[in-house]
Amino acid sequence: MSTSPDSIFAAQRLTTLFVSPADADHALLQKLFSHGNWNARSAFTCDEALQVFRGEFIPVVVCDGDLLDGDWRTLREEFRAIHPASRIILLSRKVDCHLWCDVAQMGGYDLLEKPWDQRELTRTISHAWRAAGVANRSVNISLRGSEVAIELTRVATA
Repeated sequence: MSTSPDSIFAAQRLTTLFVSPADADHALLQKLFSHGNWNARSAFTCDEALQVFRGEFIPVVVCDGDLLDGDWRTLREEFRAIHPASRIILLSRKVDCHLWCDVAQMGGYDLLEKPWDQRELTRTISHAWRAAGVANRSVNISLRGSEVAIELTRVATA
């Protein structure tokens, strides 16, 4: 097994925090990202999400719009204070232009309708990783059947 910087980098895990009160949502996301180098962290409440987020840098957060102990707006403000580069993707049962404007004004990255489409969620997370400005890295995520293929590579800099 090689321990060169490139091989260590290639083995790095990509972490996304998923915040939802629904067990079924967590199970679907864990299944979707159970292969490869994706690490889907779970939180069921705002308090749990903040504990996880304070413990490590998580560039992408997928947040349900129906939280029991707060809302995505409060989490977005807290996340921005801790890690300004993080991106939040909101999942909502009701998607309309007013909610989209709220998401945009609050600095959210995207708004997806529940139940989510696996390909759309995968694509959105991939773009959010790029937008989070993970320095010198390129993230390519693709869906093959029910599995997600994730590739993290170095990008040459001038």
